[in-house]
Amino acid sequence: MEKLRMNNKKKLTEREIKIIAYVADGWSGVEIADKLGITEPTIRMNLLKMFVKTNTCNRSHLVAYALRNGIIN
Repeated sequence: MEKLRMNNKKKLTEREIKIIAYVADGWSGVEIADKLGITEPTIRMNLLKMFVKTNTCNRSHLVAYALRNGIIN
């Protein structure tokens, strides 16, 4: 299981991990974009890429995956 966690952390960028943490805290795409100084469509694109990387299908599933694998706490 520890090897899985390390592989997942390497797979996701620092920015992607920040976005997941903000999603977990209930922030909207617009709020996350404002915080990071990027556009909301960029946040959506990042989320779609993370869904593919993690084999998840929505924000809730992504957050559950991140929590289960120790990517966020």
